[in-house]
Amino acid sequence: MSTEPTVHPQDSSLYEILYRGARVRLAGPPALGQALRGPFESYGAQTVVDSGDGAVPVVSVRHFRGVPEGPGWESMKLPHGGGDFLAVLRGASMVHDGPPLSIVTVGEPSISVAQFGSESAHLPFVHYLVKYPLRRAVERQGAVLAHSSAVQIAPGACCLFLGPHKAGKTTVFVEMITRGLSALGNDATLLAAVGGQVEAAAWPHVVRIDEGTVRCNRVLGALPEDWAPRNRRDGKAEVFFSRLDEVFSRPIAAPPARVAAVVDLGLDTTSTGLAVRRLTPPEKRAFIGERLIEDRLPTGWLPGWTWQPAPAPVRVVADLLNDSAPMYRVRVGVATSRWADALADWVRSLEPHGAPEPALVP
Repeated sequence: MSTEPTVHPQDSSLYEILYRGARVRLAGPPALGQALRGPFESYGAQTVVDSGDGAVPVVSVRHFRGVPEGPGWESMKLPHGGGDFLAVLRGASMVHDGPPLSIVTVGEPSISVAQFGSESAHLPFVHYLVKYPLRRAVERQGAVLAHSSAVQIAPGACCLFLGPHKAGKTTVFVEMITRGLSALGNDATLLAAVGGQVEAAAWPHVVRIDEGTVRCNRVLGALPEDWAPRNRRDGKAEVFFSRLDEVFSRPIAAPPARVAAVVDLGLDTTSTGLAVRRLTPPEKRAFIGERLIEDRLPTGWLPGWTWQPAPAPVRVVADLLNDSAPMYRVRVGVATSRWADALADWVRSLEPHGAPEPALVP
């Protein structure tokens, strides 16, 4: 069977997604365009009329009924991303297990997707494919995609949370928006050097929330079981900002803002409260080197289109954060209801211009 998707008459160029000067054209069934418009716009991206510019990367999606016979899909599966599976075929094609089963062919800078067996696209996967050329473009402009979360502390200023996997970034993100704070990202935040400071912006990223965080949160825990799609392997809820806008009855995304404080976030399983300590200059440099320079979000990989982020912009952003933002070691305990209120109060007490010091929590 050919892995090249065929053009269906109902498929058309839907619109272009414009994000911080980068553009991607989405083509496919109108229902897909409608389903993805809200998720991108909720992060601050714009959906604009197709410019007709042939240099704009295109992500095109086609739907087919039935499942094709393949060269042993089951034996070729590998874990990828949030527990989905893929396999690489000969040439520049990739099989994504979905559901629905998808065959992806890449011809840089464009991506074609054939989806089988369902009229409903797997939105997180298509969303990921659209972000692929967007990320490539913004990184060429010197931006850095950091493994982090961020919340607004005042208009034009934010607090950036850095930490390893399972440090609690998503739990903090959920608890802070529950308490009325606006967010600039969860698990992925775009950072850029602007006017001698570091600016953060919300990156279009699927929010993956584990069951423990859902259950302990006073808003999400009260929702019906089917409030969000669940990843079929790890059971995590997978939502876009647009769904959280509905849940919390307000837009949760904040506009781009200067990073006024940075947090080294971690979980203390021996505690039920919150502990905060300011980092010394040597600790700051070691921390930012470990968490920003070394702990980079992978670019992802599509056969036929891979790249390595340039190291220079990362070091520029790291140096600026060292020079311009105070940094704190924050450890949250296992009793969410006890530490979340204290953390929200502490974040709000941060001075957006860098001084004076907020009262620290023992």
